[in-house]
Amino acid sequence: INNKKNQIYNSLKKKLSKKSFSYLSTIFFGNKNLRDNDVRNIFKTWGLTHYLARSGLHIVIFILIWTLILNIFISNIYLRILLLLLLSIVYSTFSWPSISFYRAFYVFFIVQIGKLLNKQISFLHILSIVCLLTLLLNPYQLFFLDFQLSFALTFTLGLINFQAKQS
Repeated sequence: INNKKNQIYNSLKKKLSKKSFSYLSTIFFGNKNLRDNDVRNIFKTWGLTHYLARSGLHIVIFILIWTLILNIFISNIYLRILLLLLLSIVYSTFSWPSISFYRAFYVFFIVQIGKLLNKQISFLHILSIVCLLTLLLNPYQLFFLDFQLSFALTFTLGLINFQAKQS
């Protein structure tokens, strides 16, 4: 998979200008190694440097775009979910990892499996499972700020949403 990923990136690098490839690799694929200093300075000037950080927002935008496209062409909800799962797996496979990206991906994946199986879905429970699985796979994540902030913020937003629904 890694060889294929590098082959795709090298192909894109040849076909795109240096600046375009830098934007593409940084924003959409999360590759920090290919970040151009000009790109970083432009984002810093406008106060948008946080968009260069790999986050759950990237997978959400990817899923939203593909959901809109699939809704137009496919009427069967189960087929749409399966295709969306497949597309998101391919996207995450060919992307560089980050905790917040994979947190959003795993939550999305479990929610979609729950929809396929017609099961009741609780966001806070799913987020707790993803948090525990992440710590089981790599307990050292607990000591990293990106893990703490990613899950703490997501839990907080989930609790606020849950309390708003209860009111």
